[in-house]
Amino acid sequence: MEQGSRLKAIRMLPIKCLDASRPPLISVDFFPRVTDSYTMGTVKRTKAKTAAKSKPGKKSAATLPKPAAVPNTPDFTERPLQPVEEEDIQLSIKRGYKQLKLDPNKASAVATQNAIARALVQVFRAKKKPSPKTIENLAINLGCLWGQTICDVLGWEWCYVTLDESGAYAIVNSKRSHMVAPMEFILEQLQKQLPEENASLFLFNMLKAGSLLKASPRSYVLVG
Repeated sequence: MEQGSRLKAIRMLPIKCLDASRPPLISVDFFPRVTDSYTMGTVKRTKAKTAAKSKPGKKSAATLPKPAAVPNTPDFTERPLQPVEEEDIQLSIKRGYKQLKLDPNKASAVATQNAIARALVQVFRAKKKPSPKTIENLAINLGCLWGQTICDVLGWEWCYVTLDESGAYAIVNSKRSHMVAPMEFILEQLQKQLPEENASLFLFNMLKAGSLLKASPRSYVLVG
């Protein structure tokens, strides 16, 4: 399946399987960078290079009760994962456990998240950085495992979310008010440099504690 061929993605990370006998894993098409800035109790949603400047005296789209009715509000859609996509994600989850040397039948979500954080810090602080291919493999495997722990603990679910002509594999809560793109999030952690800090465990704890700003159902606020 060539997901990327059906989407004119602005950014695409081709993730490949570690198993050479299996065809390349699903490509991950990322959004044209929609970001959320949690500052001073407000949420600022911006679309890279295309975000319009706010006019003085007017509320931003994120503060209005019906974001979908506001001009220039991102139009999100989603679809369930196809069987081959579910299979690939489950395969990557197994690889993630194996890379972390964890028993999936015994490791708790907290233990798994701690192990992921340690692995990211190890890459983060390494004097010799892993190859781009290794980083990609870590992003897909640890990203899928990171996302699955959120699903297991909080009841979130995997889906494919699109914005305009770009899309990403994401986990969403039941109301679709918030979402995380786990593979992109972990990739960003792997690409950080000092003095930046690894945020994987922080985001897990924040989601677990329910420490998110309120958002309307189906607004798909991107977290992370």
